[in-house]
Amino acid sequence: MTSFDSVRACVKELDQYPRLDFALLNAGIANMKHVETDDGWLADIQVNVLSTGLLALLLLPKLQATTKLSQPAGAKPASLKPQLHIVASEGELLFSLLSCVASCSARR
Repeated sequence: MTSFDSVRACVKELDQYPRLDFALLNAGIANMKHVETDDGWLADIQVNVLSTGLLALLLLPKLQATTKLSQPAGAKPASLKPQLHIVASEGELLFSLLSCVASCSARR
């Protein structure tokens, strides 16, 4: 997460899998010293915010594609839909982007 290239490589590696049903993103670091990434950002900001956001955005097409696939045999619950949640380090802040993905797909 300290490199945007590593985030992109992770998402590219997921191309080998036919579906992504759920992603729970929760990355967090707290450096006591000023540490910059190779991308030029403060490491705390890149890991905690920027790379997590980039990962979420890059996963959306895979989640959208999964909504068009049939449910896996024996899926519980049977109405399981792909979901993306971003969990903040402070508190239990969850963002479900499924409705956004669904509404964006419906507009196309």
